[in-house]
Formats: sequence, C-alpha cells, structure tokens
Amino acid sequence: MDKKVKQTILIVAFGVVLYAALMNLQVFSDILSSILNIFLPIILGLVIAFVLNVPVNGFEKLLSWLCKKLKWSVKKDTLHKVSFFLTVITIGLIVYATFALLIPRLMESFYGIIELVRENWPVWMEFLREQNIDPSIITEKVAEIDIMESAI
Repeated sequence: MDKKVKQTILIVAFGVVLYAALMNLQVFSDILSSILNIFLPIILGLVIAFVLNVPVNGFEKLLSWLCKKLKWSVKKDTLHKVSFFLTVITIGLIVYATFALLIPRLMESFYGIIELVRENWPVWMEFLREQNIDPSIITEKVAEIDIMESAI
C-alpha cells in the first residue's frame, strides 16, 4: 500500500474510534478508568524511582569519594544500598520536620481565625440587621457548632 492510502485509512479509523467514544462517553470513560487503575501502581513506582534516583546517586558519589579518601574497599552494590537507606532516612526527616513546623503554625492560624470570628460576630450581625436580613438562622446554626471543642 502506498503511504498516502495508509495515512487516509488511519485518519478514517481514528475518526470512527473518536465518534464511537463520544457516542458512548460513559463506557469509554469507564474503560479508560479501568486501564488507569491497572497501570497506576506501575506509573507511581516509576515516578518514585525517578525522584529517588537523584539523591541516591548523590549519596553514592559522596560515599565513594569518602571511601577513596579513607582507602576502604567497598562493593558498588553495598554503596548503592547504603545510599538508598540514607535517601529514605533523609526524606523521612524532611517530611517529619515539615510537619513538625507546619502543623503548629496551622493550628495557631486556625485558633486566630476563630478568635477573629468571635470578636467580629456582633459587628457582622448588626450589619445584617441594618441590611434588613434576619441573622437568627445563621446564629442558630453557629451556636450548634462548637469549633474549639471539636478542634482540640
């Protein structure tokens, strides 16, 4: 077959598949979702391997340089395993430090917002009354919620 005929057949086939997919969008969406669910662990594994590769290589270079300086004879496989272990420990420490610093700040902000709402609540209710809006429904709903007890 000639190249132009193959190209025309491919374009027509793509058009037919696209039309069928658009006419049965729910079925097509379900099929794509199933395929994605099958390959998601593989994709996540590849992404994690790609991300971890950079620090592992950095630790490997550092450890091999250190072993050369100290004149130690260490297998490449051992260097790779120690580098991976150091990478996992480093990432764990970074995640821990981030949460240790972030969570207390978020709680401070949350409590600060609660205090601002409590201080300004009467002003906001007065504003609603001035606009001829009945704030009783809002007041009842807010009275049902005790944020300070549920946050602690």
